[in-house]
Amino acid sequence: MNILKDTRAKYIYERVEESFPSLKPLSIQELFEKNSEIIEKFVSGDKIIHKLLFEYRNEKNVKQEPELTINFDNAPSKAHKVLYIIRKDNNAISTKEALIPDSIVCGILDGNTMEYLHTIIDQVYIPLLSTQENWGKTSNEQSKELIHTTKRLSEKLNEVLSSKGPTVSLAKPAPEKQIPNTPNAIMEVKDKESIVSHYEGIVQSWINEIQRVIDDNMIFETDPGPNSEIEHWKNRFMKLNSIMEQLKKDEYKVVNSVLSAAYSPVYTLWRETDIKLTDAVNEAKDNVRYLSTLEKYIEPLYSSPPSHIIEIIPGLMKNISMMYSIAKYYSSKEKMEKLLVKISLQIIQNCKYTIENGGRLWDQDTDELLSNLKLCISLKEEYERCFFLEKAKLQQQKGREFDFDELKIFGKLRLFCRRIETLIELFLTIDQFNALKKHNIEGMDELISQFFTFVDELKRKSSNLLDYQRNAFDNEYMVFNKKIIHLEQYLQVFINTWFENISSSEQALDLLKKFKSILKRDTLQTELENKYTVIFHNYGFQLENIQKLYEKFKVKPPLVRNAPPVAGKVIWCRQLMRRIEEPMQKFKQIPTIMQSKESKKIIKTFNKVLLGLLRFEDSWLDAWRKYAEKAKDGLQASLIIKIDDRLYVNFDIEIIQLIRESKWLMRLGVEIPESAKNVLLQEHKFKAYFNELTFVLKERSRIISNVKNDLLPLLEPHLDELEKKLEPGLSMLTWTSMNIPVYLKKIHKILEKLEDVTTKINDIVEGRIEKNIKEIGSTLLVHFQENSTIEQLAEIQEKRSREISEQINIKSIDVERAVNDIIESALSFPFEETRMEVTPEVIDNLRNHFHKIMQHTLLKLTTRSLYALRNKLKKDSSPPPILQLSIDLTLPDVTIKPSLFDVQEIIDRITLSILGCTKSVKPWEIRKDINFHNEISKDKEIIKFVMLLTGATQILNDGLDEYVGSFNKYQYSPYMKCLEKEMIGSKTDIDRYMIKNLLLLFYFKELISILNINYL
Repeated sequence: MNILKDTRAKYIYERVEESFPSLKPLSIQELFEKNSEIIEKFVSGDKIIHKLLFEYRNEKNVKQEPELTINFDNAPSKAHKVLYIIRKDNNAISTKEALIPDSIVCGILDGNTMEYLHTIIDQVYIPLLSTQENWGKTSNEQSKELIHTTKRLSEKLNEVLSSKGPTVSLAKPAPEKQIPNTPNAIMEVKDKESIVSHYEGIVQSWINEIQRVIDDNMIFETDPGPNSEIEHWKNRFMKLNSIMEQLKKDEYKVVNSVLSAAYSPVYTLWRETDIKLTDAVNEAKDNVRYLSTLEKYIEPLYSSPPSHIIEIIPGLMKNISMMYSIAKYYSSKEKMEKLLVKISLQIIQNCKYTIENGGRLWDQDTDELLSNLKLCISLKEEYERCFFLEKAKLQQQKGREFDFDELKIFGKLRLFCRRIETLIELFLTIDQFNALKKHNIEGMDELISQFFTFVDELKRKSSNLLDYQRNAFDNEYMVFNKKIIHLEQYLQVFINTWFENISSSEQALDLLKKFKSILKRDTLQTELENKYTVIFHNYGFQLENIQKLYEKFKVKPPLVRNAPPVAGKVIWCRQLMRRIEEPMQKFKQIPTIMQSKESKKIIKTFNKVLLGLLRFEDSWLDAWRKYAEKAKDGLQASLIIKIDDRLYVNFDIEIIQLIRESKWLMRLGVEIPESAKNVLLQEHKFKAYFNELTFVLKERSRIISNVKNDLLPLLEPHLDELEKKLEPGLSMLTWTSMNIPVYLKKIHKILEKLEDVTTKINDIVEGRIEKNIKEIGSTLLVHFQENSTIEQLAEIQEKRSREISEQINIKSIDVERAVNDIIESALSFPFEETRMEVTPEVIDNLRNHFHKIMQHTLLKLTTRSLYALRNKLKKDSSPPPILQLSIDLTLPDVTIKPSLFDVQEIIDRITLSILGCTKSVKPWEIRKDINFHNEISKDKEIIKFVMLLTGATQILNDGLDEYVGSFNKYQYSPYMKCLEKEMIGSKTDIDRYMIKNLLLLFYFKELISILNINYL
């Protein structure tokens, strides 16, 4: 397998080839083939192999090829150069070449690891972190601390790199004049003037260099804080210690030994310098040791917010106090004052950074800015408190006292905090007017506008507000403050006007509280405090008004909407008490008001009114408690009561009132009696019983109302069964009974069964009986067809009678069966009471009832059909006509076709077909002896109609005579009648023809004269 066919392995190979150009490509390929399994696991996302270290070694003094190895599980070994390739996660590296760099991190270490790390942190990471804006969920304090810690790491690395070599180099003897550090060699050269002279010159240079280092005790204060002090002593110790380390070497020792043996005067000077050097090293070492103990306290001064610094200040001051007491070198007044001054300056710098971190002071959120400013004041106070606390402790211990120059230590910090206090006052004032602006108080727009004009003017004149050494701001603020004082005077007048228009003490106190939360300046706060006296005076008048109000309405007080009587009175009473108690509670917190002479009268009135209200409440509550004991007796009433044959739920209204009163009074915090509590605990149960019983009785009424009157006798046993089930609720069961659920269950069960029966019966009655009877009753037995001949009319009617007769018979049978189904449904009802049953007499009566209905419907149908036929035979009947008669002119007579005899015959046939429709309707099983046709035929009304229809042609004859008479004007004249007789007596056809033409000519001439027709 060729590992380099994999794009990922090939990518790594190219990075190795670029990193180590001196290596032959063949040797790199062999290395990859040899370690193909490791590389394969690495690119595949193996959890164990997540890095590859290519270590390069090239020994210059050894004649062999450079060596390259792969390491994946250990730290890098001692190599000249290392290429590291690290996988970012445990996922396999993408096979797409463009995506491979996103999955791995590459880099080269060239042997100088510490220098490389320092360069990367200092030149790359610190600038990137300093400019980063999006820190996610990390707070501003945490990000600030991270950046500072990273900078400190860079500084420490720099210190380590700087300490690797000596910081001060002492001159060495020339090579040709160097001797071994042995007694014999020293004794041999002590008398050689050239060597001794050379060595004296070297030692003199040492003395000068060491003296320069010792005297160089100046601090280059790029950092005004305490870190510069610590760094100074660390650097001084490193320089002095480097000299000591050099002097310990033989090449330096031998120089001093030669001069000592030669009794050189330079050696005497060296001895003095050596003592000074030792003291300086010891001082620096001791100071570093003590100052290092302060680092954990000093570090937060640079990286933490004031809130955290306040917590570490006690520990810092304790360590400084201890160091002052026991340190050998650093306990001097000058050094301690210098350190404390640096701490003060760093506190100022930290406070400045914290305040300005949110941006320009004018643009910051006022609440957050004020919080930071107040934190700075608290930090300064804590710093001073801990200082003076340690000073007092040392005085008590009678040891060294903190006799430092306090002005020198705290002067700048106090001056800075004085500026902070000015800024707090300034931004409190701005916040005050911002609050006034938000509340949209009427009449203050112009005042607020003027204020912000003054603020804008101050903004233009003031740039750096935290520059406490610039006195110009103080002068500008004084001018600004004078203008604000004038505005505050107008504001006071405005506030006074508001309070004059408020009559309620409670509202006045609320308004006062509102103004106190808005107005923060001392002058306004003092003015607002004086308002309490005015409000208390008005409160006395308010007490008198409430007393009058109580006396007026104590018999019948106004109640809250929907409140029960007692609770409503208690609420009214407590409302009055609240109106006098709440202001009094606030007044009690102001001793100056309560101790005045005027207050005694008001307090006396308050006690009197409050006592009257308390008695009013107690009297009503006592009366209600007695009422509650009696009201619960209503639970002993029966569940149902019967009034005027109607059933009602017998729930005492007093119980409902008791429950309502109990609930309202409990909300008011009133202790209610146990009996009322018991009733209240069962509220849901009683309401459920009441609702269920109400539903049951409504269902009972609904089911009974759904029973048709015709069926009441049939369902009377069923209804009696229901009444039997309801009986315990009328007599035995009360609202405290335990078996009410069982009782209700039985009621629901019988109602459900009764509902099923009544629904089923009603469906049968409506869907089968009433529907069929309605359809039968709406049918018309006679059928009139326009333009029918007399023979067709009879045939059509007889055919229709047969069809309708069959339909009526089917519907009659269906009605009979429906009646039987009703009876069957009623008999199938599962009676629980054995005495309940439907008697045969009731069943027979029901069948006879519906039989009579059917008979009456058929009678009505027949009567209506005969009546319709008779109406059609009248002279003035509505169209279309039942038949049409034609009148023919047969000289010399007028004839009617068909004849009236034929018409009467057809009418008789139609009448008989109508009467015969009921012949095919079979008798019912219950009344086989009764034939519907026979009963209908015997009916007097039917007989009357049949008699009328038998003489129907007589009605037509009278009309026809009148109609035919209208044609008499068209009869022949006497002359024409003679011609007609002559024509009849003629013997030849020619004579008859001539006479006929002459006759027609005279006829038309007369017809034209009758019709008044003009012709030429």
